[in-house]
Amino acid sequence: MEENISDESKLVAALADLGGRTNNAKLREKLGWSTEEYLPIRNSARTKGLIGIGMGRGGVVFLIDASQQVPEVQQNITSDGDQLEESTEFKKESVYYNRIYKVLNEAWVDSQGLDDYYIEITASKRVRNSGRWTVPDIVVVGRTIWQYVPGFEYTIQTFEIKRYEALDNLAVFEALNHKRSANYSYLVVVNSPVPNDADSMLSKEYKDKINPIKQLCEENNIGLIVIGREREEDYDSWRFIFDEAVKNNPDPENIDGFIKQYISNNGKEVISKMIR
Repeated sequence: MEENISDESKLVAALADLGGRTNNAKLREKLGWSTEEYLPIRNSARTKGLIGIGMGRGGVVFLIDASQQVPEVQQNITSDGDQLEESTEFKKESVYYNRIYKVLNEAWVDSQGLDDYYIEITASKRVRNSGRWTVPDIVVVGRTIWQYVPGFEYTIQTFEIKRYEALDNLAVFEALNHKRSANYSYLVVVNSPVPNDADSMLSKEYKDKINPIKQLCEENNIGLIVIGREREEDYDSWRFIFDEAVKNNPDPENIDGFIKQYISNNGKEVISKMIR
């Protein structure tokens, strides 16, 4: 193996040789890699925006042009938020964006049964466009292909991320506003204490804060996810406080306008190919 060619580049080249779209087994066979060797490299290539993965038979892998890489968006999010926003609250929230993005990319899309998808951190766009209530922190655009139904289902999911200590009713209404352009909207509460029955004060404080938020989410059909401190990258620890949201059907004009205004050019190209 040539040392000056990265493993991700070898994977992309092999995928191109297979026509740009195949399943995991065929791609592994082409590369001559074991599952243990293949999966970390495949996931790394997906994180870099070189390939897309889906839920088709055998696990679909498809090629994305090099000009369409997701990291361009991620690089706008610094660990302290200096380049994006002057507000202290934004800086405190921004450290969670890449952690949540990683889990959405690695676990969430599988749980949703998406065949193709695109994920982007859009939080920085509210700075450029001064729209606190308009722009979610993260967007997932997905496509599901049914075996016995013609066409496909196209969905947009939005995620509004709030620190537990800064949580209030306004967070729900921010998420609610995103439904103008989304099929499903979620409020994700991070840095939450984990209620412990042995600690009645903590449990009471937690319930007093979360229960009114849960009620508002139920009334407005907003999904509510609560994540404990330093547990953002552990999908199994995410608590789905309200996950029975009914699909919203926004005006197609709103969806199209949202993508035009807030999704990066790279993202627009990926989404355009996805829906063809």
